[in-house]
Amino acid sequence: MTKDLTPDSIGHIARGFSRARVLLTGVELDIFTLLAGGPLSADQVAGRLGSDLRATTILLDALTAMELFEKVDGRYRTASEAAPLLTEGSPESMLPGMRHTAHLWKTWSQLTDIVLSGGPARRSEDSQDDWTKAFIGAMHVRARKDAEQLVADIGPGDAGRLSTWEVRPDPTRQLSSRRFPACERPSSTFPRSSPSPGKGWRRRDSRAV
Repeated sequence: MTKDLTPDSIGHIARGFSRARVLLTGVELDIFTLLAGGPLSADQVAGRLGSDLRATTILLDALTAMELFEKVDGRYRTASEAAPLLTEGSPESMLPGMRHTAHLWKTWSQLTDIVLSGGPARRSEDSQDDWTKAFIGAMHVRARKDAEQLVADIGPGDAGRLSTWEVRPDPTRQLSSRRFPACERPSSTFPRSSPSPGKGWRRRDSRAV
């Protein structure tokens, strides 16, 4: 065993969910995007969200304690270091991946029942469309880190197109367009016969490479 187990270390494991839950609630409510636009009071945030003031204040203070928000004179704003990672529209945003993690929270919360009774996890009440958008968005966030190496490994040369599933802006397309100017932008849209992940999603036509 690499380290000694103590009541404190075991308790730390057991309580680890609380920080994750606070973060995921902030993600689900998109508070980081809201407060990236400028500081607001808890009352103003609750008004924008249509939420309970007391509970909203507790959440905002918890996120401030986690250094994801800054609080000055009773007004909150998204911390400058967190804003690029947790706000809508930022090219560095982790929001799609975090939304998928919020879906996974509901699945993992069923673990005890699954161990006792067996069988798959119950389907979430979230719509399939929401789940699909979050899942593909999470894959986009993950792929963004690997896109440059992937394009280099494929070596499309003078191929007209690369075949990918994209979330605009798509890092693979951005890189392939820069490094391989012959790659065209696709014109096809997501097939109507497939479950549509939502606005801004489409499937690329492919050409053999």
